[in-house]
Amino acid sequence: MRKRTILLAALVAALFAAVALVQGRQRAARAAAAESERPAAGAPDAAEGPRIVALDPGLAETLCMLGLGGRLVARTAFTDFPASVTNLPVVADAKGLDLDALAAARPDFTILPEPMLSADLHRILEERRLSHFSVRNATLSDFYQCAYELAVRFGAEETARLWLETMDEITGEASRRVAAAVTRAGGRAPSVLLVLGRPASSPDRLLAAGRQSFHQGLLDALALPNACPGEVQYSELSPDEAAALRPDVLVEIRTGGDAAVIAALTDWAARADIPAVRTGDVHVLSDAWALRAGPRIDLLLSALADYAAQWAEKQ
Repeated sequence: MRKRTILLAALVAALFAAVALVQGRQRAARAAAAESERPAAGAPDAAEGPRIVALDPGLAETLCMLGLGGRLVARTAFTDFPASVTNLPVVADAKGLDLDALAAARPDFTILPEPMLSADLHRILEERRLSHFSVRNATLSDFYQCAYELAVRFGAEETARLWLETMDEITGEASRRVAAAVTRAGGRAPSVLLVLGRPASSPDRLLAAGRQSFHQGLLDALALPNACPGEVQYSELSPDEAAALRPDVLVEIRTGGDAAVIAALTDWAARADIPAVRTGDVHVLSDAWALRAGPRIDLLLSALADYAAQWAEKQ
């Protein structure tokens, strides 16, 4: 028992030491992300054009990246970036869509993620003469296509082209970095488990990124195997089921600041049966950008590349 206690204490100490690194990464990420407040090169004049409501934080952020933030006239309660959008009226929250508030915003276009636009909601929006359309942004390829289609619709093709070229360069650099580290480690890439939080209805269970998530696209770009075998967007797992997957690298995205980071690391420290815990390759991100298909996916891509390279250097 004493030996096990010492082992767990060592694991806790190692994991808690990672908090300072996580905090530094997230401060740098927030500073870098603030750049999207600035109009992108080639962006259209936001003072002219249609009034838009995007009922998804990632879509709203994408419009801002395209230089269309000035056309947004309302937001969801979860849309908090860039800072300029927080002054907009809220038309949707965890309770649902406030149709009266949406109508009061007088949008020319309301953009919804595809799963949100049910037949009933479509009918209601039609009855209220609220012009709307849905977009797919579940997978990484969906998101890239969605960003370009929005750019074409609203006259920001050049901005989208430059952004996509930049993303291609960032992805290539991150992929080469991982490949070099894996080669030095003998050629085996680490399996990665991405935990995207815990369902409110079942806080003792985990929500993991499956094969149909945009997170899978980032892992594919880095040639990293997903430890979660689910052929769905998200898989619900028990902690024991997660442990049975034996991930080499475990990344949990748990929003809530430093307290959330510490709580997550403490939870995982007790699971010495997971390879990632034994080797100190457990990482926690507490910013919502890591959960969204949006312009800041490069931050998550770079983080995953760093984590894989750190694992490889220990082999």
